[in-house]
Amino acid sequence: MANFRCKICGGMIVIKDDQTTAVCEYCGNRQTLPRLNNNEKSVLVERAEMYRQSGDYDKAIELYEKTLSIEKSDPDVYWALALCRYGILFVRDPRTGMAVPTVNRTQMTPISLDKDYKTALEYADFQQRSLYEEQAKRIDEIQKNILKISKNEQPFDVFICYKENDSNGRRTHESANAAQMYHLLCREGYKVFFARITLEDKIGAAYEPYIFSALQSAKVMIVVGTSKENFEAPWVRNEWSRYLAMIQSGENKTLIPAYRDMDPYELPQEFAYLQALDMNNLGFMHDLLHAIRKIIPKKAEQPEVPVPQPQEDLNRRCAESLLGTLQNRRLRNSIVFGTAAFYSLVCAVVCCSVSSAQYGTGRSSALVFAMFFFAATAFFAFNAVFLAVKYNKLIKKYRFPNKLRYKEDKEMVKKYYSGIDFRRISAELERLSKTF
Repeated sequence: MANFRCKICGGMIVIKDDQTTAVCEYCGNRQTLPRLNNNEKSVLVERAEMYRQSGDYDKAIELYEKTLSIEKSDPDVYWALALCRYGILFVRDPRTGMAVPTVNRTQMTPISLDKDYKTALEYADFQQRSLYEEQAKRIDEIQKNILKISKNEQPFDVFICYKENDSNGRRTHESANAAQMYHLLCREGYKVFFARITLEDKIGAAYEPYIFSALQSAKVMIVVGTSKENFEAPWVRNEWSRYLAMIQSGENKTLIPAYRDMDPYELPQEFAYLQALDMNNLGFMHDLLHAIRKIIPKKAEQPEVPVPQPQEDLNRRCAESLLGTLQNRRLRNSIVFGTAAFYSLVCAVVCCSVSSAQYGTGRSSALVFAMFFFAATAFFAFNAVFLAVKYNKLIKKYRFPNKLRYKEDKEMVKKYYSGIDFRRISAELERLSKTF
């Protein structure tokens, strides 16, 4: 006789010799049993089942494969390998109390076509076979629903894999670092899967369809970690190991480990041939972005022009009207001032010449008057030319239409901009040009 923990509730089941199925006295679920006729095998199966129920499917697979070296004809070990490959956990339905399978590692092929499942059927007796077929049928139905939902999801460019909460339920450093990467990549135009934000509107729904869809479509996965334990966390490993399997099967995908405050030799062994990035290095974000741009060239997209709201549209029309009005006014004033300044300058020169010829240089009052008049006219001439040149540059720079389209625009410009000097107007135009 041997003891075996229930696959659903963890209760202890006493196995009699040659017994292949049993009903748990604690949860009432019927299940298949492994052949525990060897102490070493019993220990391996117990540890493997513990890893499977905690979601660490890869470690469970390693231990189940070791048991096959002891006995190759145990159907329940092959069934357990199939369950690990598809990430199956049995949870208790609170309404019926019966075990319901959940899929956490969706595959493109149904479990009924899995090689280990077929091998389990070959070695199983009648009772085991009926249970395997019944559970496989239910798992295939769940997979069909997952694939149906995932087909309707938009593809992602980048998948950020990280541990969200620590053992105390607090947010991890990885989550904060991943958030920075998410916002940076989104600003660059990439569509990024970041569980904290991407799944926030999926509360109450199964996450697997959306995770599976993102894993399938993403060209790049960034695995973020600050410790060996967080890289090896069951649900983190569940994501990057599935992605790594797709890469090893020949799919054109790239996995980038990003670590901080740890030795790179502590990274998972599977990352040994990958180029990892140290988040402590200066320019890490730039290096990460450069690497992703090489894999996924940034699409040349026209920037989105926001549809102006009524008040914004009114402000825009006011700015156009203002510039058009000022253009006509400034050019007209420049011509008038320039012409007046020219004739004033000519008059000043003539007055100076006549005063010097008639009265000589001794009449200082006439000379001072002429020099003052000359300086004043020169100032007005210089100011007129300076304003004309500066304003013409603004006209060429902004190129707003100068036609007034609405009467209310004229009134607003007249009311709001009356009495404002040229510097304030040019500053306002500079601000408006950046806004619109």
